[in-house]
Amino acid sequence: LANNPDRSPTRKTMQKILKVLREFDSRVKADDFWDM
Repeated sequence: LANNPDRSPTRKTMQKILKVLREFDSRVKADDFWDM
């Protein structure tokens, strides 16, 4: 989701992304995309 692997989205942006993804798959977790 970003060109620079050292950067991660803000918490608010993460929540927005996960909300949309969960419409397709309710099992999606933030850990699937970002190191938490």
